[in-house]
This record gives sequence, structure tokens and C-alpha cells, in this order.
Amino acid sequence: MFLGMNLDVVKGELPKWTNLAEELNGVITAVNTQVQAANEAWNGPDSEKFISEWEGQHRPQLEKIKALIESLVDQLQHETNEQARISGS
Repeated sequence: MFLGMNLDVVKGELPKWTNLAEELNGVITAVNTQVQAANEAWNGPDSEKFISEWEGQHRPQLEKIKALIESLVDQLQHETNEQARISGS
């Protein structure tokens, strides 16, 4: 049974996590652009509700998830550095 960290595997996964955060940022930007375009073509209480929900609820939740992924990347990077230092790798 293996106990500890397989540095090669974890280091190989770090770029994938970083890419996920970048992709999520791209989705947030794209949806925000589409919401703005919809706002220009759609006026009234329903559009105001739609925009309000995006800006007040959905976008912040997506940004929070992105920040959590970025935090995980930072933590994994720190842990791999510590493991390499301790094991002399």
C-alpha cells in the first residue's frame, strides 16, 4: 500500500486544475457578455430580474467556485513543494 504523495502524478495534475479555473473564467466572461447583449435587446421587468439574478447570484457563485479551484491549486503547489523538500526530490 502506498502512503504519501506521488509527486509526479500530483505535479501532472496541477496544470489541469489551473486550466479548469481558466476555463471557468472564460465561461463567466462569455455568459456576462451574453447577458449584456440580452440586456441591450430586452427591456422590462423580466430582463431586469434576469440580469439581477446573474449579477447578484449566479456570477458570484461561479466566481467563488473559480476562487476555490485556484486555492486548491495553490495548496497542491505548496504541498508538492513541501513533499519534494522533505523527501529530497
